[in-house]
Amino acid sequence: MSHNNLEDFDLGKLFTAISHWKLLNHLELGYSSIREFTLEDFKEDMVTKRLQHLGLSGNVLCLKGALELSKLLIHMTVLKYLDLSQNNSGDKGAEEACKAMQGSRHLRQLNLSCNGMKAGGMKKLGSIIKTMKFLEYLDLSDNEIGDDGIRKFSRELGDMSSLRHLNLHNISISDDGIYQVTENMKIFDNLNHLDLSGNEIGDFGAGNLSGWFTHLRHLKLLNLSNNKIENIGAKHFMESLMENT
Repeated sequence: MSHNNLEDFDLGKLFTAISHWKLLNHLELGYSSIREFTLEDFKEDMVTKRLQHLGLSGNVLCLKGALELSKLLIHMTVLKYLDLSQNNSGDKGAEEACKAMQGSRHLRQLNLSCNGMKAGGMKKLGSIIKTMKFLEYLDLSDNEIGDDGIRKFSRELGDMSSLRHLNLHNISISDDGIYQVTENMKIFDNLNHLDLSGNEIGDFGAGNLSGWFTHLRHLKLLNLSNNKIENIGAKHFMESLMENT
């Protein structure tokens, strides 16, 4: 049902209508102008109990909408994929939605890109996400997180060895932010995809990254495009990689 005009949508009625579809486990509502949900007719049923994929990207979820969504997510006990990208719901909206998934043993992929998140809410968000012990994919790209935000987030997140894919593209971090990441997020044993493109990382940051890679034994893809790394940083980076391989 993506790419429709579902403003002020009553999701409760939808679940009632499709409750007889016994095999349904994937619901895509992206780019449908959803600002908030009404759950007047919502009753906990087998649809929410078996739903594994919920796509809500490209909507305009306000804080009220995120709060209503959190009430719904609590019932989605086997949800594996949650896409809230491009909603611009801000720190509080992302926090409320994620809070409903706190401690989830099933969630594998979480996309919060392009949500207008800033430094202020990153500590709380990190403390929530670190309870998702089986999370494999995390996308925080295209948010104005900055060095202070990534410092708060990384200190809370700490060791999250389940992560395999981490997208930090265009989150306004510089060498100082990379230093915070490499100091606070050392144990990422299974990380195989790391995107740091579109930031302000320079030579010093490149040096810190190269030292961090001794902890990233399974890294297969690293994106450092569109940063501020010059010859000196690239040279030290390559030398360190050769020493640690």
